[in-house]
Amino acid sequence: MALLLTGCLFRPPDELYRRPERSAGYDQLAEAIRSVKTGLEGQFGVGCEDAVIVSGDNTASIQLLPTTVASVRAAFGSAAPFDILPAVWISSLASVTVGLLTARLLSRRKGGPA
Repeated sequence: MALLLTGCLFRPPDELYRRPERSAGYDQLAEAIRSVKTGLEGQFGVGCEDAVIVSGDNTASIQLLPTTVASVRAAFGSAAPFDILPAVWISSLASVTVGLLTARLLSRRKGGPA
């Protein structure tokens, strides 16, 4: 039944093992991405690897005052709902550090700026 549903019975083996073909707009998309990258590098003087690090900093979840979690803890009767602040600060710092280190290591691996 599974072979019938996948369509493997209706195609010859050569067709099943053939490499996939590129879509019609693949080359246009690749060229557009390449032109945007070179345009940004020329306009701002910054490589794409540096932009990845900046965007990682901007999207990292840094929680200074977790009011939602504190209000939930207070609603459930916690005597000190803001006792979680050190744990939140440590985890926020750890997530930003891991993101920056990962971006730096991957950029070195691909031959980007070190």
